[in-house]
Amino acid sequence: CQVPGTTVDGFGTWYKLNRNLGWVSARYVGTLSGDPSSCTDSKAEGRNSQGIALNLRAGPTTDDKIVGSLAANGKVKLICKVKGESVRGNSLWYQTSDRKWVTARYIDNVGKAPSYC
Repeated sequence: CQVPGTTVDGFGTWYKLNRNLGWVSARYVGTLSGDPSSCTDSKAEGRNSQGIALNLRAGPTTDDKIVGSLAANGKVKLICKVKGESVRGNSLWYQTSDRKWVTARYIDNVGKAPSYC
């Protein structure tokens, strides 16, 4: 599947590799066989379990740039999860449907949890 993401040499699309091996920029991909679907079709959702807004980040660490926020008790569509910087004992981070990251420490899953990226 594919998602928009950080631009690499003019290419702003990223592809998810088979068997959850990670992601690759379209910059490094040759000809594709077929048209990949959007990765944003995930059914996983989360809710901010804090009484305050949460920072959304450019990557799965608190050192990554703040690129938005999730309102207190707000819902967010989750694409996948990765192990990143531990936040209060939880090292999982969720990627949101708009390619931002939020620590799983403060997110309650609404239904099914997302799979690993």
